[in-house]
Amino acid sequence: QDLTEISDSRAIVQADKTIYYSYISRCTENIRIGNTEKVPVNDGKAVQLSSNCSSIIDLYRKAYQEYDKFKFRAAYTIDLQVKNPADYFAPENYNEAWLRSFCYSYDLQVPASNAGNIYAIMQQDLNRFFNLETSIRQQKVKSLVLVKRKGRDLLKTKGGKPSDSFAGSTWHRPTDDTVRVLINQPFKKLERWLQLWISGTQPFFSKVNYEGNIDISLPDVVISDLNIAQLRKELQRYGLDLRTKKKKIDVLVIRDRF
Repeated sequence: QDLTEISDSRAIVQADKTIYYSYISRCTENIRIGNTEKVPVNDGKAVQLSSNCSSIIDLYRKAYQEYDKFKFRAAYTIDLQVKNPADYFAPENYNEAWLRSFCYSYDLQVPASNAGNIYAIMQQDLNRFFNLETSIRQQKVKSLVLVKRKGRDLLKTKGGKPSDSFAGSTWHRPTDDTVRVLINQPFKKLERWLQLWISGTQPFFSKVNYEGNIDISLPDVVISDLNIAQLRKELQRYGLDLRTKKKKIDVLVIRDRF
């Protein structure tokens, strides 16, 4: 029976208590399998992995990130060597026709005893179906590296009540602050914020070994618009700098199989 005609595709495999199965189907509103990561099912006897109406690249991200073992969300973490790369990524303003033509649903269930291989099985299924070959390689990518400049310590906290407004305005904490601050906070927190802001467009590394709490303030406009040149100038006021260097990172290489 055609899976596209079934409202709940799992009815097929559960009717006879199937223990192991995997399938790929075109995206259709008649199949809704949700998005799961290694979820126990059937009273813990099996484990399920699924992705509903996903682009090809998102299927590969799911398979090769192995939940949180690797990070392949950013464009610079994927080296796509295929004939028609536009078919792999969802366009900015995609429509129903694009979804039906270039998106797929994937569902996999394995015995709990084989849960450790579930992502490897998904990887093999995708490569067979799309006729691709993949590998994870270390490649040098232009990155931003946080360094400490020579001179006196301009970060050391003056004490006071700890405060962190680097998140900016949120739905549950709206604010019109023009300046964001870290007051009496660990230096690691600044590194985490920089990682969050920068890593969407290029890799971020820190070479700063700083112990103790810090005070730092940054203009909201620099962070909201992510102006790297201006951010660098602001950090220099505190004896820090952002340097551009090529650093090795894990890259998912996807290529046509010839």
